Amino acid sequence: MPATPDASQSGSGGPATPTPTPTGTPGLSRTEPPTLPRPGTPPKTPSDLITGDWLVGTVTRGGTGPCYGLVTDDGTEHALYGDDGTMLTQHTRIRVKVAPLRIRIYCGPGQHWQLIRAEVIR
Repeated sequence: MPATPDASQSGSGGPATPTPTPTGTPGLSRTEPPTLPRPGTPPKTPSDLITGDWLVGTVTRGGTGPCYGLVTDDGTEHALYGDDGTMLTQHTRIRVKVAPLRIRIYCGPGQHWQLIRAEVIR
């Protein structure tokens, strides 16, 4: 009977010895987490209240009011209400100062605004 080589002598064919693994969990970092600043006092009035804004666009519904139409350069349609008799000519490019509409009135499709001031752009 031929002699069989010993696995420890040949370096192959036998089971490999497992590498020892560390026992337990690695230590946690000792760095302190950052602290967030304390929040201040809340505002007494709404901070996101729109007080007035300027829009630039083309008049789509003109006349002496009280309802007008405006399409801004980005394609957004606006419905404006102004009861002071401002004359806006259709297809004119204008700049208007608007504020949130405070009365319930429908002046056509689009976002509704109170017309504060209008200026023709030349």
